[in-house]
Amino acid sequence: MSKSSPLPHRCHVLGIEDFSAPEINAILDRAEEHAADALQGRSPVPVLSGAMIGQLFFEPSTRTRVSFEVAAKRLGAEIVNIPAATSSVAKGETLLDTCLALESIGLDALVIRHPETGSIKSLADRLSIPLLNGGDGTGEHPTQAILDALTIRQRLGRFAGLTMTIIGDLRHSRVVRSHLLLWQKLDLKVRLVGPRPLWPEKMPEDAVLTSEMAEGIAGADMLYVIRPQLERWGELSLDKETYRRDYQVTPDWLAHAKPQAFVMDAGPTYRDLQITSALFDDDERCTARQQMRNGTFVRMACLEMVIAAARQQKASSSQAQSQGAA
Repeated sequence: MSKSSPLPHRCHVLGIEDFSAPEINAILDRAEEHAADALQGRSPVPVLSGAMIGQLFFEPSTRTRVSFEVAAKRLGAEIVNIPAATSSVAKGETLLDTCLALESIGLDALVIRHPETGSIKSLADRLSIPLLNGGDGTGEHPTQAILDALTIRQRLGRFAGLTMTIIGDLRHSRVVRSHLLLWQKLDLKVRLVGPRPLWPEKMPEDAVLTSEMAEGIAGADMLYVIRPQLERWGELSLDKETYRRDYQVTPDWLAHAKPQAFVMDAGPTYRDLQITSALFDDDERCTARQQMRNGTFVRMACLEMVIAAARQQKASSSQAQSQGAA
């Protein structure tokens, strides 16, 4: 690694609201170093050697789960994947008791995705090992927002004064919630565009909310496409064809933004519904693959941060016990 950035002393990554702007920038700095090392072909320092990281995903995941695994292995850690379907939760055990068991067995940290909002944060007071939120219901997806911030910083070099237009299923997206919290801290303006039935229940006072694409996109620095979560629409008065007609992001819609504007997409992507295939496959104008690459680097920084903090906390506790015994 070319140089070291001081990481925050944080034992968990539960939500964006827990971090200050300087702490987020410190994580981005460290992720940038990992990205630079990868570009130069330098092997990361195995700072997580000896650590055992567990992954417990109760919802499907490709990018988040695999990038956490790659991140941990690059830093020298071992990964233990615990299939939710064969865990004791499937037998009726509570999530807390399963996690307490995994802690007792010897895992040093847990990456969890769970369908219940707030479920991961509720574990933090009961476990002594680090927890990393891989997505909790419609709550938050903090590492996704941070990797998106890294992508923007790489492209534009700043956040202040920029405008992001988020388009799509605003009601059901945990990514949107993490973004709204993050951009308040980093002084990036947000506009939200989507059909009224998919508007969020809560939003910051300074955010712009509209159902009109032209109004929301005009002059934006970037568009962020959110997957329509058809499985959650239920009785909402929406259909795919109307959504495609009114809210699919196309090159023509991108032309309404600033000349150098680009499209971001966290995935999974519903091609030719939320975005045209031609635009999605254009790496100059769509950052989807850049975001995927950055996911590994941000998650390396987050794992490094929480394991270092936990090790320091454990060392301090052991020292205090030794002094007490003396």
